[in-house]
Amino acid sequence: MKTAHACGLSTKEDRATLACHVISRSENILRQPQWQRALNLVRERAFALRDVLEAAGIALVSPAAQHE
Repeated sequence: MKTAHACGLSTKEDRATLACHVISRSENILRQPQWQRALNLVRERAFALRDVLEAAGIALVSPAAQHE
């Protein structure tokens, strides 16, 4: 996913997490301030995107992702 690489996400797990959110909510989510903060934490501190989003209260919408 080009968007994930453009956001600086290097792990497969982070790219998959981003893909689930983009597919379920549209790419416009990346323009929201909380997403920018989350992506910065992932890039700068090597936190997992899923953990950052959960801590920020941003849950996955995808039913498949909720049953992992």
